[in-house]
Amino acid sequence: NSSFNNVDGKAISLLSTLVENVTISNNEFDIIGSGIYMSDISSQTSITDNTINGVSEYGIYFKGVEGSYSSNILTATDNIIHGLSGEGYGIYCRYSSNDSQIISNTIENKSSALVFSNCSPQIIGNTIANITSYGIRQYNYSEPVFVGNSFNNIFYEAIGVSGTIDHLEIEEFGVNLTLNNIEGMGWPFRISPAQ
Repeated sequence: NSSFNNVDGKAISLLSTLVENVTISNNEFDIIGSGIYMSDISSQTSITDNTINGVSEYGIYFKGVEGSYSSNILTATDNIIHGLSGEGYGIYCRYSSNDSQIISNTIENKSSALVFSNCSPQIIGNTIANITSYGIRQYNYSEPVFVGNSFNNIFYEAIGVSGTIDHLEIEEFGVNLTLNNIEGMGWPFRISPAQ
């Protein structure tokens, strides 16, 4: 249990392939650049019961080691992420296993709530509200599974998609990507140039 206040950069930052079975839980972050920032992680990671207030960049950023998808497992559960003035991202997930789960989080006042790049986790029971751009963004090969999530007051009621959406070199994910009707909301997929 820790408190982080008025941090310009990243409150918690892990940048290593050497870390194993990471758990980050029961922390409070207030007025920060990024809350939890993890890059080049090749293990199971649990991020749970954190309150991240006033974050201007990433609430939670997880990037696994490219090419080691099966061991890059993120579980983000029961976190509360509140942005400052509709800036940045709630949870940004890159290069993670299909076994990853994002469950029962609350994300409010961000530019985008959930962002996936080469990441197809299960997204279950999250509450997303007051988003100034897209509630969901999917880059490259990303096919998350959505169940029982709530989306309210989303500026663009569409899923932002860009990048290479048919990713042939990742055998674990297969060859074809099907863009499905998420949660029966009927939101269109808005395809834009790769970033």
